[in-house]
Amino acid sequence: MSTIQSSSPIEIAAKSQSRLFTLYVVVLIVGAIAAAVMTVFVYRAGNRYQAAVQTDADARIKVADTRAEEARRGAAEARAESDKANAGLAKSNEEIARLTAEAEKARAERAEADKQIAIAKADAARAKEGIATAEARSLEATAEVSRLRVTVANAETARAKAEKDLLELRERIQPRHLTAAQRTRLVQLLRSFSKGQLDIRCPVGNPEAHDFAVELVAVFTSSGWQASLTDHVVMFPTPVGIHLWLHTDQQAAPGTAITDAVPERAHSIVNAFNSINLSFEGHFDREVPKDSIWLIVGFKP
Repeated sequence: MSTIQSSSPIEIAAKSQSRLFTLYVVVLIVGAIAAAVMTVFVYRAGNRYQAAVQTDADARIKVADTRAEEARRGAAEARAESDKANAGLAKSNEEIARLTAEAEKARAERAEADKQIAIAKADAARAKEGIATAEARSLEATAEVSRLRVTVANAETARAKAEKDLLELRERIQPRHLTAAQRTRLVQLLRSFSKGQLDIRCPVGNPEAHDFAVELVAVFTSSGWQASLTDHVVMFPTPVGIHLWLHTDQQAAPGTAITDAVPERAHSIVNAFNSINLSFEGHFDREVPKDSIWLIVGFKP
């Protein structure tokens, strides 16, 4: 028969406290061990971190020193470049000042040029008006010139006609004479051809015809002809120019051909007068004695 002993609440509480305390101590020991282990790990890790930090810091310091040296060199170079830049800046400032002055001068010149351009435009406008006026006047002048040209041409034509008429009038007024060349040629021909009797006649009351008839008588006489002058002839109608009258027995109406024989010396006169371009007309008339030749010197044509 077993005996059942029951524990009191105090004992139960004491046991429970003992177990908890034991567990607490165990946990503390385990925690201390873990803390020690972790402390060792943390210490080692901290050493490694510090070494890494130190190494990195040394490297950074070295890099920083290198960069600082480079910066110092760069600064020296920069100062040198700055000095150059300052010198260049001074020159640039001088150049800027010069260019500014030139720009101001150019602006002033541009303003003056604009002013002159405005004046020139105004002058051009006035010139255009003047050109238009001048062109209109030019057209008027051209028309006037054309009219004057026609007038001048007409005047020249009238002047030429007047000169021709004057020359003809002078020629008509001037007494007829044989030139030296005509006289010499006429004498040579009249001496070479058949010669003979010749009656040279001129109308009464015409001194010019009389003088020319006397000149012809002298030429024929010097050529060996028996030339005579009859200066008291009254002829109607009054003859004009030189006429060579020959004898004919035919009673023919005007314009009818004459078949009478012509004296050889008449051919001599015709050939001689033609050779010196001395104009004359030939006539046949029953009043002229047979074997006679009349050379009528009429009024000047």
